[in-house]
Amino acid sequence: MSNGGPPATGRVHKIGPETCLDVGWLGNSRYVTRERRRRSSQWWRRLLARSTVWWLRVLYRGRVLPLSQSRGFDYGTPVNRYYSGKFIRAHAHEVRGRILEFGWPDYRAYFDPARIERYDIMSLTPGGPVTMVADLQKMPQVPDASFDCIVCTQVLLLVPDPFAAAGEIHRILKPDGLLLLTLPRISLTAPRDGFPGDYWRLTEDSLRLLLAPFSVVSVSIQGNPIAAFCAANRIATEDAGRTNLDWVDPRFPLHVNVYARK
Repeated sequence: MSNGGPPATGRVHKIGPETCLDVGWLGNSRYVTRERRRRSSQWWRRLLARSTVWWLRVLYRGRVLPLSQSRGFDYGTPVNRYYSGKFIRAHAHEVRGRILEFGWPDYRAYFDPARIERYDIMSLTPGGPVTMVADLQKMPQVPDASFDCIVCTQVLLLVPDPFAAAGEIHRILKPDGLLLLTLPRISLTAPRDGFPGDYWRLTEDSLRLLLAPFSVVSVSIQGNPIAAFCAANRIATEDAGRTNLDWVDPRFPLHVNVYARK
């Protein structure tokens, strides 16, 4: 006997964000199946997360990770160095004339000697291969339009005033001069042995603002979750594998490259 309300079959029940049509045992069965799948998925995610954290804790507390307490050169090529070298090598054919690099001639071998007029190394302190002692933020001893190309890898993060440094780089480049710039986005802080400080991690937007005086600025990123983990734990490129490092996940911008023209 009907009491005037709608029949039980065909009613719609709202369960959270989902809607389940009550068609007797069939509707209940579908809801239960979805609910079991949801709970099972949550359980597996939680198990994976907790076991991953447990293993990482064991590895870190046992001092297995990071693999090196230095910058990682004792195990091979650091991930950031791999990305920098790959970028510099891709544009090596454009490098000519008078060249400036900072700290050490890490990339001189990448360039054709027949195209190089002079190769200068600038540092805050004299010694070794240094040919110019100057502060990148202010170097009045260097004339305007002195260099055809400036190679600036992993340097601006160590400079207290990157805007002053970028202005000086622009000033001492010749018209249409080339700047090859690299920086880390995700990294451990720089070691204190020989570095005055570690100040900045720059995004694509901040780099475009920093290099606004340049006529051409092209910014590209490198990195993914595997590369970020390897870099943080000093796992060398040779062990990580280039295939694992070369794919790009924009959510993990480990390394940034900038190609700029004055």
